[in-house]
Amino acid sequence: MSSYWQKRQFNQQKILLDKTIEETDFHLATIYKSSMREVEKDMKSLYLDLQNQSANGEVKINDLYRYNRYWQLRSDLNRKLVSLGEKEVKLLDKQLVGQYMAVQKYFNENPKFMAKTVRGIAKEVSAIPVDLTSPLVSENALSVVNSIWCADGKY
Repeated sequence: MSSYWQKRQFNQQKILLDKTIEETDFHLATIYKSSMREVEKDMKSLYLDLQNQSANGEVKINDLYRYNRYWQLRSDLNRKLVSLGEKEVKLLDKQLVGQYMAVQKYFNENPKFMAKTVRGIAKEVSAIPVDLTSPLVSENALSVVNSIWCADGKY
């Protein structure tokens, strides 16, 4: 494969990746904005409740503790953060599996490609076609996505 085609192929891959990243960022921003609105609404509601319950309309810090509202709000925030994390993981899983499938599809359509060997010499390699309708491909993609990616053993 000539240098021209390698650059062209790289640019096409970069365009697809950038599009996927933009879509992911848009979806994540939407999820985070709606969660932020909910948290803001909860905090305002709590403040107004405390203000109405106070003797002179002034909210004191110990009112948060006395009515156990601080710990309730903190617990609610933690639950929302966990929920956000789960939504983010599902979205990223979907995007990563989509990328995995796109790469497999590319190699099915272009079975011969240039790869560098251990010594850095380019060599033509033939990819083995993969049946994209097979459930094993999705399982393989999910196993890659769900494998441990971090040194600390987290997913």
